[in-house]
Amino acid sequence: ASGERAPTSAAPEPPAPAERPRITVPTGSARRPGARPAPSVPQRRPPVDEEVPLPPEPADEEPPYAPPEDSPAPPTPVESEEEEMIRAAASEPGSRDRRDAMTVVMELLAEELGAKPL
Repeated sequence: ASGERAPTSAAPEPPAPAERPRITVPTGSARRPGARPAPSVPQRRPPVDEEVPLPPEPADEEPPYAPPEDSPAPPTPVESEEEEMIRAAASEPGSRDRRDAMTVVMELLAEELGAKPL
């Protein structure tokens, strides 16, 4: 009762083929010297001398990209003049425009383009 049992039935063997077909491959010595086999497909590749050489293989020793270690920290951004003007305008008391959008548009059209209401 070791837990391992021998297989009770052997796997069936496939039947052996009666006769295998013979395949013959012509060798270079069987050809006449100087005779070339007739190409079944026209040659499309140029001779080796006329081929464009492949580019060199990339070097595997290149380290992955990393920023230079001695680079200085980027300077802190200085507030632009525009941002300063926005802050100054927001802090000053102003008068709110109480006109609706249609009134503003009609006034602009009349001033800039000379439009008249219908």
